[in-house]
Amino acid sequence: MFENDETSRAPGEHSTRPVNTRLLELHESPRAALDRVYVRVRAYLSRLAGLHSTQDLEQTLALACRALGELFDVASWRICRYDASEGCFRTLKESPALKQSAQEFNDLVDYAARSRQVLFFDIRETPTDNLNYDGGRRPTVNLSRHTSHVTLELEARTICMVPVSGRNGPLAVILLWIRDKDAASKLLEAELVQSLSQELGAQAESIAMNARLRQLGSLFDNILESVPQGIVAVSRDGRVIALNANAEFLFNLKRIFVLDELFEDALPQAISGEFRRMMESLLLKPGNVETQLKVELNQGAQVNLGISASYLLDRQGQPLGYLFLCRDLSLSLEVQKLRELDQLKTEFVNTVSHELKTPLTAILGGLEILASDLAAVPEEQRELLGVINDSALRLRDLIFDLLNLSRLESGRVQLKEAPCELRPLIEGVVRLLPAHPRHHIEVDVQPGLSAVLMDGDKIRQALTNYSSNAIKYSPKGGRVIISARAEGEELVLSVSDEGLGISQENISRLFQKFYRVNASYTAEIEGTGLGLVIVKRIAELHGGRVFVESEPGRGSTFGLRLPLKTVTHDSERT
Repeated sequence: MFENDETSRAPGEHSTRPVNTRLLELHESPRAALDRVYVRVRAYLSRLAGLHSTQDLEQTLALACRALGELFDVASWRICRYDASEGCFRTLKESPALKQSAQEFNDLVDYAARSRQVLFFDIRETPTDNLNYDGGRRPTVNLSRHTSHVTLELEARTICMVPVSGRNGPLAVILLWIRDKDAASKLLEAELVQSLSQELGAQAESIAMNARLRQLGSLFDNILESVPQGIVAVSRDGRVIALNANAEFLFNLKRIFVLDELFEDALPQAISGEFRRMMESLLLKPGNVETQLKVELNQGAQVNLGISASYLLDRQGQPLGYLFLCRDLSLSLEVQKLRELDQLKTEFVNTVSHELKTPLTAILGGLEILASDLAAVPEEQRELLGVINDSALRLRDLIFDLLNLSRLESGRVQLKEAPCELRPLIEGVVRLLPAHPRHHIEVDVQPGLSAVLMDGDKIRQALTNYSSNAIKYSPKGGRVIISARAEGEELVLSVSDEGLGISQENISRLFQKFYRVNASYTAEIEGTGLGLVIVKRIAELHGGRVFVESEPGRGSTFGLRLPLKTVTHDSERT
């Protein structure tokens, strides 16, 4: 579309090719009369007086179009905005006189944006078969008949393109269809338009920067309002200049009533007095000052308050005032107390468990001696010995569970991972289970499942706990299936029964310490309430998790999902 007549033909030589176009040609004409320029320039500058008062780019560009209408006799105008996502210009706004679009205009817009220069093109008719360049070497633009017709309908003689560019590329282009035949020859006006192009680029950058600053300001406001501590800013003359919502809540204030007030009048007396002392400390030792105090706030509520004070600085590091960060330490102190109590409880359980272990061992040893000669024991005493033995075994299981759980929760337990064949491991679990004449235990291991790297002793303990529960909670007997299979990158170990089942509301609490389902049909089933908690800790040590699937009256499936670490036979021998 754009051509430069720098061919090898001699000056004055005519082109012989057929061209069905009208020529839009860059024009070089002498200066216009100054007596007509003064009035136009004055009106133009008057229009531009409000250019920097708006923060909307569309309004800025429209204002520029109206100002350019004072310099030239504008028949129509169009504003094209650059769409960075699509990489092209789109019409943002245009005068009612222009309702048609032509691809040549779009090409002109792209050319003007790339050149970053204001361009004037004069329109004149040329013979369709004899195009005369007058020996010149000026860049030209060819328009189709249809586009030329659209342009001439507006009585336009010149098209002016004003690019608006920022540091990162094009932003917009203003197109003007001008009736003045000698528009391009008005050198003063042309210089003004070029200056306007640069000014519009700077204004667009300023608008974008201000929008970004407003966005950042809004973001920082949201951050300050979301901080869970109370923030109070005090000027150098002691007036409250800012506070957030948590400060309002903490001190039972309304910012509308305390802003620009002396902090000693706006804040509770105990707080303002502490603020004053902290300000004096900052004068002696700049940096950060912290304190804690117990105050009565919010209608008599006692609050353990922590306050941090520092200088409020501007961007140059000069002090503007003081910044106070106030936080309610009551919850933190309560959490600290709970942690200390939990530690004391753990230590107590460990101590008691160890202390009970020694006498319990003696009791069980004595019962074994008596059991070896039951013939010498009267019948009524034999039943009593059986009760004592069962109770001692239950106490032993509770002590073992407490000690195991304590070690697992201490964080000092290390996994002893080694290659384990799953079928022998599960069969060993079956052999450890007590007599169960009503139950049929099945072992289901996926065929071809290789040895797995894990802590065999702990996994054996987890499956034993699951299997014991399956037997206990299926009092009518039935099948108990212990299975192992690979699912993707996970090893799934599960124990299924045909027992009582569990309701959905109880499943979520099964892995809490000492929790047992509170139901009439489970009241007589013995248990410590720690077995499932131990299983969960073992699964977590392996980087896995536990799961439960159950339905009342139809049995349950308890399982573990662990990272699958298969071991080849070669690596096992190594």
